[in-house]
Amino acid sequence: MEDATFTCELCDYDRIRYVHVMVHPQWIGEFRVGCVCDGTMSGNMLAAQERDDAAKRKESRKRAFLKKQWVEHPAGFRVLPKTRRTITAEIDSYRGREFYKVVIDGEPYQWWENRRIETLEAAKAVAFEVLEYERKTD
Repeated sequence: MEDATFTCELCDYDRIRYVHVMVHPQWIGEFRVGCVCDGTMSGNMLAAQERDDAAKRKESRKRAFLKKQWVEHPAGFRVLPKTRRTITAEIDSYRGREFYKVVIDGEPYQWWENRRIETLEAAKAVAFEVLEYERKTD
C-alpha cells in the first residue's frame, strides 16, 4: 500500500502498509492481513517477518529506481543512463491512441496487467518490475 491505511481482516488493526494475502484450501477466498496475523495464521512468525522485510526492501529499491533521471534522446525517446542494461521508454501509437513502450535490451513491453502503458511514470514502474522479476529468476 502507498500509506499505512489498510485494515487487517482478522484483527482489525488499521495501520497496515504491507498486506499479506493468505489462502487455504478450506477457506473460500483470501484473507488480507498484517505481518503478525500472517505469522499467527501460518504458524511461522519468522517467515512472516521475512516476507514483510522483503516487501520493505523491494519498496526501497523501487523508490530509488523511480527517482533516477531519464534522459531525452535526440530521436525522441527517453533512456535511463548509467545502467548495465539498455532501458528506454518511447511513445508509440495504435489507432490514434498514444501509449508508452518500454524496451529493455531490445525486448519490448507495451502491455502491463492487460493494459497499455499510458504514462511515463507507469513506464518507469514497468521497467522496475521487469528488472525485479529478472533479478529474482537469476
